Amino acid sequence: LTRAQVRRAIVEADDVMAAEFNRAFVAIQYYGYLRRIPETDGYQAWLDYLNANPNDSRTMVNGFLNAVEYKLRFGQP
Repeated sequence: LTRAQVRRAIVEADDVMAAEFNRAFVAIQYYGYLRRIPETDGYQAWLDYLNANPNDSRTMVNGFLNAVEYKLRFGQP
């Protein structure tokens, strides 16, 4: 195997995907809805929520859509 193939196998491994998915998902919400990098406390709070409620990403998305910051920038969802 080449180095690239080994790296790809690691990155695409189910355990790596599972370990990184929530972190990436929370960060993407900040980039997508608020158009900024996450602040540490807010990011950690949403990550903790998602880790405790893995089947409830809907509540988190709703939180971003109803955030004052989102409404001030984009109006009502």
